[in-house]
Amino acid sequence: WTLSFYAQDEWNLDEKITLYLGARYDFWKVYDGLSGNTGSETNYTKNDESSLSPKLSVVWKPLSDTVIRSSVGQAFRAPTLYELYRTWSSWGTTYQSNPNLKPEIVRTVEAGIDQSFYDNQIKFGLTGFWNEIDDLIYYKVEGSTKTRVNAGRARTLGLELESSWAMSKHFTIWGNYTYTNATIKENVTDPDSEGKQVTGIP
Repeated sequence: WTLSFYAQDEWNLDEKITLYLGARYDFWKVYDGLSGNTGSETNYTKNDESSLSPKLSVVWKPLSDTVIRSSVGQAFRAPTLYELYRTWSSWGTTYQSNPNLKPEIVRTVEAGIDQSFYDNQIKFGLTGFWNEIDDLIYYKVEGSTKTRVNAGRARTLGLELESSWAMSKHFTIWGNYTYTNATIKENVTDPDSEGKQVTGIP
């Protein structure tokens, strides 16, 4: 069960600078968890969390075809029912769910530039990002079992490059490349994972 509210305001400070200020509130709850065969079911305890996620963004257009943007904010991601309760096996590996998972909280900083040419027919964009994540949900590997657990703290750094070419009114070529360096910085429950790369990070 998820309840969310958000609000955003926009200020045009002048013809070239726009400021955005927003906030989102999330309340998340899982309850009445039950699994197993009739007469021997497993009952799961309820869990709930809430979070307020603010965000501030600035967009500057020094030229008509150039946009420079930056933002700082926070986000909230609750574990899915799949991550909490779905355990399955494939090719000798067991993927173990975890009903005690906590939501992820991420603090993020981002900056980028977009450049257009030939009346916006050709566009290039470059973005850099830095995320600090508390309670990252990832797979802890023990033998042939991968169990979803929360890491204490993780960090993702990266660059994203994209371009597009509007060849006609009906046909556009678009491409994107992202480099991400994701590492676990602190993890009391699994100290061996500290300093190592996190797989499966988009």
